[in-house]
Amino acid sequence: MLQFLPNYIAKKEGSRVVQTLIKWADEKVKHIAFDTLKSHWKEMIRGKYSVFVLKVLVRNVNIPELVDSCDTLQGIYEAAVVLDTFVKHTATGDQI
Repeated sequence: MLQFLPNYIAKKEGSRVVQTLIKWADEKVKHIAFDTLKSHWKEMIRGKYSVFVLKVLVRNVNIPELVDSCDTLQGIYEAAVVLDTFVKHTATGDQI
């Protein structure tokens, strides 16, 4: 379900729609959206319109490969913002 989200979120209008979906949808729909987007975080981190949704995603879903990929994300400002959000909200002491 919602397989269109990863392609849709790369565009400005699509990102706004997904942001609205995440803000106002019930928990079941949010969970489905997060599960769909979770595997596409690398593409989302490079997209200028999808960073906000990715920050919400890392607050609600644990993405352990985010910590493992820190070295490949160096030099990307959006990656620093997302990693900061991840560390503040979901990281445990053994992940860092």
